[in-house]
Amino acid sequence: MDGKKVACYLYGDEEQIGFSMDFDESEYKDNMVTIIPKENDKFKVTIGKENPINHLKMIKLNHISK
Repeated sequence: MDGKKVACYLYGDEEQIGFSMDFDESEYKDNMVTIIPKENDKFKVTIGKENPINHLKMIKLNHISK
């Protein structure tokens, strides 16, 4: 939690966590993106590159901006 807001901090190597998220740079400032339910919470799920460790395809979440 960050005050009264739910906060999720994503960090790490996408090869270790198995997914990645893409955002347009115009959608964030100070390296932070705020996602508000029913306002800007849409993502397109696509298949990412192959994980070199376990050879499974990674999941890529592409943010759909308004």
